[in-house]
Amino acid sequence: MHFTLNTFYFSVIILLISACGGSSPSETVTNVDPITWVNSQDCNKASYPTKPNAVSSDSAYRYYEYHWQSDPQLCIQFYEKDLLEDEWETRISAALLYATENLPNIVPVNAYVVDQKNALQTTLTQISKDVCLVFRTPDGSDLDNCIARADPWGNRSAAAGVSDISLPQGAELHFFRDVWTGHDTPERQVSHGVKVLMHEYYHTYQNSMKFYFEDTKKFGIRVQWEDDRASFLGEQDFVTVFPGWLEEGGAEFGGWALASKFDKTVDQRTGMIAHMDEARSVINTAAGKGDTVSLKDYEYKGGLYESSNNPNNGEAREFAYAYTGGFMAHVYLWSLDDANYKKLIVDYYINYAEKDKLNPGQGWKDSFEDLFGMSMEKFYSDFDAFMLKDRNAHLTALKSMDLWRSASWE
Repeated sequence: MHFTLNTFYFSVIILLISACGGSSPSETVTNVDPITWVNSQDCNKASYPTKPNAVSSDSAYRYYEYHWQSDPQLCIQFYEKDLLEDEWETRISAALLYATENLPNIVPVNAYVVDQKNALQTTLTQISKDVCLVFRTPDGSDLDNCIARADPWGNRSAAAGVSDISLPQGAELHFFRDVWTGHDTPERQVSHGVKVLMHEYYHTYQNSMKFYFEDTKKFGIRVQWEDDRASFLGEQDFVTVFPGWLEEGGAEFGGWALASKFDKTVDQRTGMIAHMDEARSVINTAAGKGDTVSLKDYEYKGGLYESSNNPNNGEAREFAYAYTGGFMAHVYLWSLDDANYKKLIVDYYINYAEKDKLNPGQGWKDSFEDLFGMSMEKFYSDFDAFMLKDRNAHLTALKSMDLWRSASWE
């Protein structure tokens, strides 16, 4: 199927998109409010060369205000545009504009798009430099070491997020041509590519919302993170912010929610069913080793899943269940109550910071239990039992595309 954007999207996009690696910027099109599109110089300039001072504090959090709060910018930077298909430049721009208008982000988002397998090494090094100067070393210090420490190019995965350290600059999002070319049909390229892009956008949303206090319109960073980072953010064996299954499964769920609404001609349910079957496969494979899978095991960071330190019976297990099982956990909760859709997409993250302030380190748990009216222990028990049901039960829980397209998080 040849993808054609809805006429509405053509009427609202672009913008001024920065073009790096020798190409010229795209044409500016009208109707870009409320998003501000800026050129590459502004996109690659840190909002704060040094960390700003807190405006207030209490025993649990320090609070910050940023000059960009009234108008968080969205920057999309295409590097070596000649290597990228025109339709994907348009699709990426339209998708991110749709996302920022319909699930508005509260921080600036800086997206980097490149063909990492074919771009010049000088281009890839330039991206590493750009990212370092915005998000890693905004004052320009230690720049060479920052570039040298970057992950090798060529096989990077799409990624996005906001950390407590990078918060003054906003969110970063990395997206690569091989995300959409790695599939054998045009339909799968579109459905998978758009969903992955929306997954990464959703990471910028959930990971910025965890810092935000709606009542005061301030961002808060836990004192523990700033004063003893190694103890409170550097461990693998306890939940530091979100459970792994909730962060990744939530981005799968939120990514599909956005993708299903963005382009209603694409059947995203095919990919959802594949995820469902992959989750079922993890459980079946584990059972063959005498291992019983629980979603609770996937609270922890990825390094534990494939080692004998996994907090189950010592059997190594696939990390993928954080994504597939986490997604099915969201599907299960939505199947219990239609109102849970909005709770999963937005309410959980709106409540997170306030809950965490009252009980530092447990905001993830308290927000969940308050919203869904059950303890984590009961949820894990009920969901694990649900995942042992037959495939038809899981297909029944997975909503139709019509429902995915019509459900509202507003």
